[in-house]
Amino acid sequence: MSSLLVFLIAYGGVGGTDVKQIDKQVRGLVEAQTEVQDVKLTAKQRKTLVRHGDGAAEIVRDLEVTGLITGEVERKKKSSVLHVVVYGADGALLDLLELPLGKKKAKKLGKDALESLNDTIVKDVEQLTAPPPEPEVAAADDDDGDDEDPLGGDEPVAVVTDAAPSRRRRGPRLKVWAGAGMASRRFDPGPADVRGYSSSMVPSATVAVEVAPVRFLAIGGSFERTLVMNTQLEGEAVPSSILGWTATAAVGMSAGPLDVAVVGGVGGREFVIASDMPAPSPDGLYTYATIGARLTMRLGERVALRAAGAYQPVIAGDPDMAETPSSRAGYDVSGALEIGATEHVFVVGEGGFQRFTWTWDDGASADSYPRASLSVGARY
Repeated sequence: MSSLLVFLIAYGGVGGTDVKQIDKQVRGLVEAQTEVQDVKLTAKQRKTLVRHGDGAAEIVRDLEVTGLITGEVERKKKSSVLHVVVYGADGALLDLLELPLGKKKAKKLGKDALESLNDTIVKDVEQLTAPPPEPEVAAADDDDGDDEDPLGGDEPVAVVTDAAPSRRRRGPRLKVWAGAGMASRRFDPGPADVRGYSSSMVPSATVAVEVAPVRFLAIGGSFERTLVMNTQLEGEAVPSSILGWTATAAVGMSAGPLDVAVVGGVGGREFVIASDMPAPSPDGLYTYATIGARLTMRLGERVALRAAGAYQPVIAGDPDMAETPSSRAGYDVSGALEIGATEHVFVVGEGGFQRFTWTWDDGASADSYPRASLSVGARY
């Protein structure tokens, strides 16, 4: 194999009991053909890949490499078998090889097994690392059968067709989800002449979208609003509403099953009482910047836990309360559990708490917004 070859083949190791020598032999065969990038797979991920189970393609695509080779030794009652799988960058299964190892406690590959495996790996690596085909050049048909160039030349007209896409190219990823939930507001005033406010949880709706144009970058937005909410003022039920929105970008990195991202952007939070009555509890109108962090822990192929926190200085909105100038800043903490129903459909339960503090020379007030939701989404 040429030493100039720079395609990266991911090697996910060989799983099983007493497989250290076998793993070393298989890796050596791969390393002899191309540059190897070792990747860490969980036992569940490897099992899914070896059995070509649901979600195998997604595991491979997440690695963003030219291809993946991994395997597992299955110990039976009186024998053992080595399963080796080879995947392309798009998650397609290219090869599935089963090599009998003879004894149940076999700890290394014999000569015949090594030769058979080597033949398979050489063929598959050549297929994975083959450069994309050159653009095809075809002579255009001339309707009148004349071979002359219609532009006046004496050469055939060439038509260049698109080349096949590179195996290592990965397009943007898109996630969209929507659902229903509950939201409320609690306002604790400082000045005695300002009304406080407290509501029970009321129905709300939420929708969100996230697109990852490249690896480790995600751009997203969300919107939520209460569906039915009333405030009792002077014995009357006055329509009220809580609304929130965000527009953020997240830049992160992965460390095994853990993803860590720094999140920044802008957002808005509004609480409005549709009333002209005197001295109601002040509306909450905030436009804020947000800077924080998000942690995602993947528990297998389809389950993920997320936790996030952010500092949110208010940059616009009504700055006054009871005709007293104030400064305002807030924070937001949230958590979520996402479960993949299929490769493209998921369910996510989310909960969060947002709080803004109004501060002025003589005191402070707190404006809090707890929320929870359950959504169904799709990813592509």
